[in-house]
Amino acid sequence: MKGHETHQRPATPVMNVLIIGGGFVGQCLADELLSNGHRVAIACRNRPQGLRHRDRWIQLDATDAVAFRKAVGWLRPSVVVLVNGPSDISECAKDPVEAARIHSAVARNACEFAPTAYKLLVSTDNVFDGRRTTCTEAVTPEPLNAYGRAKLAAERILHAYGGQFLIARTSLIYGWEEDQRGWQNFFALSIQRLAFAETLEVPADLWNTPIVVADAAKIYRRCLEENVTGLLHVAGPQRISRLDWARLLAAEFGFDAGLIKAVPVQASRYFCRPRNSCLSSERLPAMLAQWHDVTCRSPAEVAADMKAGLGTQWHIRAPHLPQPMADKT
Repeated sequence: MKGHETHQRPATPVMNVLIIGGGFVGQCLADELLSNGHRVAIACRNRPQGLRHRDRWIQLDATDAVAFRKAVGWLRPSVVVLVNGPSDISECAKDPVEAARIHSAVARNACEFAPTAYKLLVSTDNVFDGRRTTCTEAVTPEPLNAYGRAKLAAERILHAYGGQFLIARTSLIYGWEEDQRGWQNFFALSIQRLAFAETLEVPADLWNTPIVVADAAKIYRRCLEENVTGLLHVAGPQRISRLDWARLLAAEFGFDAGLIKAVPVQASRYFCRPRNSCLSSERLPAMLAQWHDVTCRSPAEVAADMKAGLGTQWHIRAPHLPQPMADKT
């Protein structure tokens, strides 16, 4: 049709993907890959709560070299994704040696026992110390906390072994999740507290370039399909403070903004985060311009999309949250 441009993607070879880590990001990436025709196995020590693809899960301590070698020999993955924990930044600070040991062991096992597989390491904005307002791929890492140091060590292992790999440093990943692991991402926690008319303590001066998990998963999937290698920063399009983000959510959903209480970072549960956990990319904009099936939305756009989809994909129920009309079709 004149004036209407269509973009047809060529068929993509089916990948056999082993995802190390069954948490929030790992499961969402598995959903994205499966919905696009790829084969997926999710490997972690314990069956994740709320796992949607139970038949895709295998029990594996990925720090165990013998067990890792056996799993790779059995599954023969063409792609290995490292999105394993520990990922709780505050918990890593309590035992930095153990955090570093786990991340390094998993990265080393992946390189040692799956040498020909393409590897994706989902890394973090915490490899930077927060002194800059944003960091591109050209900025030299200087981790401020134990989690950042552990992830940077894993990055260096991939570099040392070589082969085909992508290090995807990702800014704060968010989306709706239940409190099943004693922790919710900032977005989910804010919605939950405000929806139930509870006080929400927010660090007064903490900045991110957050990306919703669905958008991040699509970017990762396209990177895998196109064998993107090297270093890539994956982040949302907007630098925003946690305080402004919470106020944005309150305004979008009609919550009481008076419930939002600004507190010093050191007095919050985010005490060991860099002041600026913000990423920008010298590579990603050109990729997004070519990937017409991928979006990278701002917090305001995601909040509007979430409100429009209430009761379908988000599954939130709370007394102070407006509910969608019943489907009468």
